[in-house]
Amino acid sequence: MSTERYLASLPERVRVKIGLAPDLSPKTELSWEEVRLYGLEPAVEDAIRKGQRSVDALFRFGREFSTAVPEPAVAFLPRDVVASLASLLASRGLETFNESVVVRIGDHIFTISIEFECG
Repeated sequence: MSTERYLASLPERVRVKIGLAPDLSPKTELSWEEVRLYGLEPAVEDAIRKGQRSVDALFRFGREFSTAVPEPAVAFLPRDVVASLASLLASRGLETFNESVVVRIGDHIFTISIEFECG
């Protein structure tokens, strides 16, 4: 499914998960200004807090052990904001709905996933 079709199918409010991922290589960088612009700052800060509890286990056991992977923070954003974020990431070579989105924000690395279907 193309990015445009995904975006057209999103509900009015979209769940975006952000997880601390210090073991992964970022594909691009977001500035704190961009994070604030898209309303992601509280979720990013929450992801840092949650993630720092399990960073040692992540490096010791790896992603194969799901309990070692930091719990993501969740942001609920309007569809148009998510569309704008997806457009920004696409301009940097990332297909938001077709590949892992790993970004650097400040001193930390995160995964960002847009939940296509939220129940």
